[in-house]
Amino acid sequence: MRCIFENRNMISLLKIMCKRISEKKGKEWIAIDKVIPAIEDMLKLTGIKCQKKYESESPDFVFYNAEKSIGVEVVECHPSCKKSKDNAPVLVDFQKKVCKEFLHNEYLMSLTEKSGLNIIIYQGASFNAGKKIKDVCDAIECCLKVWDGQNMPNNFDLIAGIRVIKTKGKNIVQFNNTSGVNRVSFGELYKSINDKQRKFAEYAKKRCDEYWLCVYLPFEEKRHAYEIDYNSKEDESKEYLKNVGFHRICVTSAMHNDLNWLKGRPS
Repeated sequence: MRCIFENRNMISLLKIMCKRISEKKGKEWIAIDKVIPAIEDMLKLTGIKCQKKYESESPDFVFYNAEKSIGVEVVECHPSCKKSKDNAPVLVDFQKKVCKEFLHNEYLMSLTEKSGLNIIIYQGASFNAGKKIKDVCDAIECCLKVWDGQNMPNNFDLIAGIRVIKTKGKNIVQFNNTSGVNRVSFGELYKSINDKQRKFAEYAKKRCDEYWLCVYLPFEEKRHAYEIDYNSKEDESKEYLKNVGFHRICVTSAMHNDLNWLKGRPS
């Protein structure tokens, strides 16, 4: 009996691992989406879209034709990851937990027995991932009662306010994360590039003709790649890039058509 349970646990663990690997590869494909046209042009290929035959490890992808191969390594850049409770990935994860919890709020459910609401939340000055989810949900409920005419307006530190749109479908609860997008500094990119440079000898074992590095700025970081801030050290930064093993280095973000070549721009 013990062996059966152990086998089941192992199968479950393998399924979880496979799912995580699949999700990781999916994110990497998104990261290089804007780079694909340059790869297709260089290798004279068409229709490269999430094809498993190009997936690899160290580097993450190897694209090839009969004469040439290109290894592409992907690295996410998180400029906000400086304080454990304040960085963007942690905050977004906390927001998701709040939204998921508030969908079960009794007052919300009483308002939406026959229709739905799309609730867009604006976080207050004291909002952070260290707060209790219940306290945040209580603040959202207060805002919802103001919208419904059941409460007097108040100054909310946790939640600055909400925008409510009536819908015919199910309830939607989401935070407003459409604030301005800033340019990324080379100093913020340096750590991501340098981390991969230290592992370059391992990637080179694949014996590709070229090695490319794609640095990706996820949506929650609110950084764009089309203009790099070198902080008056552009010559020094470009000299550093010359000595990096990757033949070509680019930066992309979640923004539309946002692609910037730091080294080896394809002709």
